Amino acid sequence: MGAAQALVMPSYAGLAIRDGPYNSTVVHPTNRRLTTKDNTFNSTFVTQSVQDAPAAPVTLALSNNLNGAGQINAYITGTDPTSGQVIFIKADGSVYQVPNPAQGEPTQQIDPASITIPLGAYGSVTNVVLSQYITSARVWFGVGDLWFGANYGDAGPGIAAPYVADPNDRSAGVNWGFAEFNWNAELFFANISYVDFVGLLVSLILTEQSGTVTKALGAPADGVNTVCQGLRTQHDTDGQPWDQLCVNDASGNLLRVISPAKLPSTDTGFANYWSAYVDQVYDSFASNPLTINTKTAAGDLTGTYNAGSGNLEFPGYSYAKPNAFDIWGCADGPYFQPPDDTARALVASLCAAFQRTTYLINGGNVQPNGVTDMSQYYAADPTNHYSKVVHAAEVDGRGYAFPYDDVVPDGGQDVAGTVAAADAQTLLLSVGAPPA
Repeated sequence: MGAAQALVMPSYAGLAIRDGPYNSTVVHPTNRRLTTKDNTFNSTFVTQSVQDAPAAPVTLALSNNLNGAGQINAYITGTDPTSGQVIFIKADGSVYQVPNPAQGEPTQQIDPASITIPLGAYGSVTNVVLSQYITSARVWFGVGDLWFGANYGDAGPGIAAPYVADPNDRSAGVNWGFAEFNWNAELFFANISYVDFVGLLVSLILTEQSGTVTKALGAPADGVNTVCQGLRTQHDTDGQPWDQLCVNDASGNLLRVISPAKLPSTDTGFANYWSAYVDQVYDSFASNPLTINTKTAAGDLTGTYNAGSGNLEFPGYSYAKPNAFDIWGCADGPYFQPPDDTARALVASLCAAFQRTTYLINGGNVQPNGVTDMSQYYAADPTNHYSKVVHAAEVDGRGYAFPYDDVVPDGGQDVAGTVAAADAQTLLLSVGAPPA
């Protein structure tokens, strides 16, 4: 990586605890709010507010498949595409408009009675019928109550949501998880995601009006334990702080496993994790240029390492060497806010190849199509062992484990855990375990 670059993460006190021979992270919920771009969903101004209503509704079938748990609650957040306002969907399918606090007021708790959807007992299904389009949506599930707040915004309120990277978050002691979906006139799209963490598990089964069924089953009932144990085993192998990704409550019970990008610790054990590999990769592109299929109008673009600038240079685009934090999150440093579709495609392939450690193997200078054997993903070190262990634990090997996990070679197997249809009828969300 050349000159060392600091890995900057949020600083908290007293997080790592001994858990047998391992250091686990422990949560201490408080009333303090850490507000970041990652846990706040903002309203926006829209210039066109007229849209046709859906021809038919979509039902979200919320299935309680977690035996022996307490009360499971669901919450549905998203954006109304006609107004740009962040909203909640209530149990009857109607919209709850979040009040915008006065400017300068602290975060205001959103009335739980207005937004909570209590699930029935184990084995039951709670149906929520959507009759309007909703974008950038999430269905949140918690064993107990999750805390949502409202922040003032010029265009409308922002929603402050649970945040796994803050061990002092108000919801930190709750076992929770979510699935994501987006519904517009062209498509209903949903996915499971372990990009940030593996927690309360959610599986998806999408049924179209034609009867066609697609599934993204994700991790099994014991997925959190399996992933934590896999990372502890990796810690035993290489001494890296993989064990700290396991998060316990104050009583020592395993709650979730967070990704390296969300590790809330002053321990910079991962700071130089990728350094030597990044140097090797960039040096290789001085004599063996990297070609990326952007899958855009730009087609294939070829980049060469310029030792003078220290950057990997493509026509019109240039990327400095990423540090560990840049690689884990795929959204900072040289990967921050790509300006257009071509840049987004370049960043996606650049980051995916680091996560999977595919640059220096045969065909690795052509991304993503040069490495078609997906068994070669994560086969060398350093690699994203969190992603590797998560995919190994999944029932069907599918479910985003880092932000650009949907990057695959042409004709390659989807590992992102997505389901989509133009004529969606029902999305079954099974909480706690995939359906039998």
